[in-house]
Amino acid sequence: MYRNLFNSASKQAESKHLEFLKAAEIRNAIAASRNDPRPLIDADTVFAELDAIIDDVAKRTCRR
Repeated sequence: MYRNLFNSASKQAESKHLEFLKAAEIRNAIAASRNDPRPLIDADTVFAELDAIIDDVAKRTCRR
């Protein structure tokens, strides 16, 4: 009986510790993202530029 109580308490403590570690990991990822010195460019702009480059390459390739 005591072994079951100990195992249950141990599992609960382990679960809380894992939740704490996951939360810490998320906090660290957010902090790293905020401290990223790269310029902020939204995805729509990036994909529009990529589409323009792809179209340009396709036009030059088709001419030959």
